[in-house]
Amino acid sequence: MSTNMKRTTVSFTDELTDRIFSLRADARFRRCSYSELIRQLAEKGLEMLELEQLRSEAAAPGLGLGDLATEPGPQSEAGIRDSA
Repeated sequence: MSTNMKRTTVSFTDELTDRIFSLRADARFRRCSYSELIRQLAEKGLEMLELEQLRSEAAAPGLGLGDLATEPGPQSEAGIRDSA
């Protein structure tokens, strides 16, 4: 059986290995191979890092992360965001 995926060797601590294997109790991962579980964890982790970077680049002082998902509200003459 051929695949277009690159094989990689990664070393995990015993604690991390236990945490990864414990995910197999979750219904989402119960039928996944160990390789597929690691791929999914890597993809989700990378997505979270990208989102975190986008949020930190877009965040301005005084704005919470929840404000990033909404359109900017009206602003007063002083340039301070007014609540709608």
